[in-house]
Amino acid sequence: MPQAGTVRDPHPARKGLKARLYHVLEAGKTSDRASLIFDVSMTILIIANVVAFSLETVPDIAAQYGDLLEAFNIASVAVFTVEYLARIWVCTEHGPYRRLNGLTARARFVRTPMMIVDLLAIAPFYLAFFVAIDLRVLRVFRLLRFFKLARYSPALSSLSRVLWQERRALGAAMIVMSGALLVSSTLLYFIERHEQPEAFGSVPAAMWWSMATLTTVGYGDVVPVTAWGRLVGALVMLFGLGMFALPIGIIATGFSQEIHRREFAVTWGMVARVPLFSELEAEQIFAIMGRLEAVSLPRGSHIAHA
Repeated sequence: MPQAGTVRDPHPARKGLKARLYHVLEAGKTSDRASLIFDVSMTILIIANVVAFSLETVPDIAAQYGDLLEAFNIASVAVFTVEYLARIWVCTEHGPYRRLNGLTARARFVRTPMMIVDLLAIAPFYLAFFVAIDLRVLRVFRLLRFFKLARYSPALSSLSRVLWQERRALGAAMIVMSGALLVSSTLLYFIERHEQPEAFGSVPAAMWWSMATLTTVGYGDVVPVTAWGRLVGALVMLFGLGMFALPIGIIATGFSQEIHRREFAVTWGMVARVPLFSELEAEQIFAIMGRLEAVSLPRGSHIAHA
């Protein structure tokens, strides 16, 4: 019997379904079997969409299996649409949105980066019904579905966080690289413009050579022919080895730090939740973490004996 003054939920089953669906779509991840199955299934579907897009560009395959690939595309859009709408429906279960009314919460939720990616993955399909769009251009937009993998891959999520956290350092590296590109192309313009007016007749034209040289790609289609031009080219090659390796070093270091932070948080929480260690201080838990080793045991094994 409900107590006097309490208000019964008129839709208890719907609330239970929303909470469960939220756990599967957003919160469960690897801790819930249904969530894990959903994530793996969506990952396979996204990869299959990218493969299907690639196969459609092969004339023989497109001619023989075009109808089948188009049916697969329609089915994929239907699945992605249901997923998109389901995420909007359950977004009020998110902690930051629980205190907001449904309309306000959903208006904010659809503006999050991942929801924008989800929308862009399906919007071109529906847009074609209202706006005349070249089907070849429409197929290119299907590649946006590849970016949905960031939602289901912890590694891609970590990489995106690293890029955001290191955005200032990467921005500084881009400024230095742009400066090197501009200086080197300008030097070769003044040195080689009379000898090779087609390749170095302007600074923008010389930038093609500078980009190929700084990145150490060296296509060889454009090369300096004067002595001064070759000297500058050699210096640009040496400079490019260091400058264009700088962003790689920044990303690699940030990614390593992100992995260590995640491992530390998981291990710390694991140790702190054990009743035997719950009363220990932070320094003591940290010392225990350094002695932990991963061991796989069969189910039902005795880990400790009294």
